[in-house]
Amino acid sequence: MDINFFKTKNYNLFDQIPDAVVVVDKNSFKITYWNKKAKEYLGFINKNIVGKDASLILTSEIVEIIRNTQKNYNQIIALPVSDENKIYLEISALNEDDNDNIVLCLRNVSQRQEIFDNFIQEYKRLSKTDKNKNMFFTNVSNDIKSPLQSIIGFSQALLDGIGGELSEKQHKYLSIISKNSNNLLDLMTNIIDLSAIDVDKYNVDEKHFDVIEVLNSLLEVFNGKVTEKNLELEVEFIDIVRKNIYTDENIFRKLIVTLLSNAIKFTDSGSITFKVFHPDSEFLKYQCVNVPEGFSDNSFLMFSVIDTGIGIEENNLNIIFDEYANFEKNHLTKKHGGTGLSLSICRKLLEKLNGVIWVESEPGKGSSFNFIIPIEKQNEHEDFSIDNVDSSTSLAELQW
Repeated sequence: MDINFFKTKNYNLFDQIPDAVVVVDKNSFKITYWNKKAKEYLGFINKNIVGKDASLILTSEIVEIIRNTQKNYNQIIALPVSDENKIYLEISALNEDDNDNIVLCLRNVSQRQEIFDNFIQEYKRLSKTDKNKNMFFTNVSNDIKSPLQSIIGFSQALLDGIGGELSEKQHKYLSIISKNSNNLLDLMTNIIDLSAIDVDKYNVDEKHFDVIEVLNSLLEVFNGKVTEKNLELEVEFIDIVRKNIYTDENIFRKLIVTLLSNAIKFTDSGSITFKVFHPDSEFLKYQCVNVPEGFSDNSFLMFSVIDTGIGIEENNLNIIFDEYANFEKNHLTKKHGGTGLSLSICRKLLEKLNGVIWVESEPGKGSSFNFIIPIEKQNEHEDFSIDNVDSSTSLAELQW
């Protein structure tokens, strides 16, 4: 930009615009032009400061911007106008290599900044309120769990005949008490978990453990539940080369239990398939999994629980992991029980493990819930290789 432009008869144009314009010579660091709005903002309305050293006239923040400007630059600064008041200026600096001038444009954005500051303050207030709410839920839920566990224990003892033989009506009523008490206990546990995660009080304890041993113990339990519903449980370990994995064992167990429980709950006929394998790098990228430096495909495991159950409507797939989503599940919870919070907990727990979870489903044909977790500690490349497991392995053959 040619500075002579400002000295022509068109210079009045820059006095009409609502922004302040200041031009500084790169070599001498002297102010070569500024318009009326600049004089107003900087407090030199009745003084001629053209030719003065910019470092003596402009604030230290603006001087710093000028000295550090390489090309185009934008920044918002607070400029005091009195002891109690200040204005916010958005400064745009233009520094072109082919001329000797740096052009500054200063725009008053005080109103916009005030709105932004109010938004931040409101966000902090709501965050504090939300945190307090979660702590309240956690405390109340813990207080409710203790008497609930007593109700569950005594009702089950009565059902087991500790107080003598029950009539048909007594057995029916006690069964209802026991069932609903257990459901309420599950709800309280989920609320406590969600609240703890939201206030960052859920402790993650990552360590090495034998994934085959853990899965065997869990699958043995679910094999009985599958048999009760006349379903088939198929287990597929596909080219697994890591037996000892590094992650949080308790969270891992909770994930597997939740997905298998849901699959059995919503499947009345057919089968449940449980798959474990190492996803390739392209699939990790497709699922937006963060891959630390030095990690390979074998540094991750993918778990899939596939059922032939009722499936999920397409419009609910993207919100099924949201605890606040109001999707159509009332008829499902009435028939199968539960609140739908467990999947939300799974998503949040996986975020703590740097993992991902998603679902693929079609109404009437079943669902496939899948998650990927890193199974290796960063900067650790020990050899935990094991013999490959056949792609179609029975439950009994998974014992190690």
